[in-house]
Amino acid sequence: MRNPRTEVKADNLDPDRGPMLVISGEYGHQVPHAIAHATCERQLKNPGTTEFAELAGRFVE
Repeated sequence: MRNPRTEVKADNLDPDRGPMLVISGEYGHQVPHAIAHATCERQLKNPGTTEFAELAGRFVE
């Protein structure tokens, strides 16, 4: 599990960030769909490729 207090973050303005895939599970508890979707919306400001995938009927932790 990643440390939530780490200084490592994805820079949503850096064009060299690289592609990002945000995955959300329908029954995820650690990162609810709303948080994953908000993260994707924020990362869409980056000129790099950003995609969102929701896995129906799955837990993604």
